[in-house]
Amino acid sequence: MLNAIEEVNKLHNNHHIYFSFEEMPDDEALCYIYGDEELLFIAFKNIIENACKYSPSHKARVSIR
Repeated sequence: MLNAIEEVNKLHNNHHIYFSFEEMPDDEALCYIYGDEELLFIAFKNIIENACKYSPSHKARVSIR
C-alpha cells in the first residue's frame, strides 16, 4: 500500500494523499493480505490515482482499518 502511494506521488506531483492507520489489531497476523503482490500494488495504485484524479482538489484520504 505504501509503495502505491509513493508511486502516485512520484507520477503526479499535484496529487495529495493523506494516509492513516485506524483501529490496528493487537494480532499482527490479522494485518496480512494474501494474494499476488504485483496485482495488489496495481489495484491500490489505480484506486488512489482515481480518487485523486476525480477529486476537485486532487486529494485522497486513505485509511486502513
